[in-house]
Amino acid sequence: MVQMAREGRPFMMNVQTNAITRHRMDLYRQTQRDLGHDEAAIARNVDDSWVWRNVFVADTDAQAARIGLPALAAQVEMRGAMSPAITARTSTTQISSMSVNPR
Repeated sequence: MVQMAREGRPFMMNVQTNAITRHRMDLYRQTQRDLGHDEAAIARNVDDSWVWRNVFVADTDAQAARIGLPALAAQVEMRGAMSPAITARTSTTQISSMSVNPR
């Protein structure tokens, strides 16, 4: 992501907590500022960037949590098996904090 910021290019961020997403977006913007990109270019790049979110919809919030959180944990475990670095950066606490009710 920082390399994309250095190049003045948009990017797609993988699943992170809201706090980490906010931190990474701040870092992305600041990296571009530090390299002399103007605010209009930074705004365009942010508008053209994507933040990946997993969404699970069910009849009730309880049902969504009962089905969706174990599915998210399984996804994180599968990704971790593909890349040990991912496992080191994603904890059960982070998975729980990804469960955000947008209402």
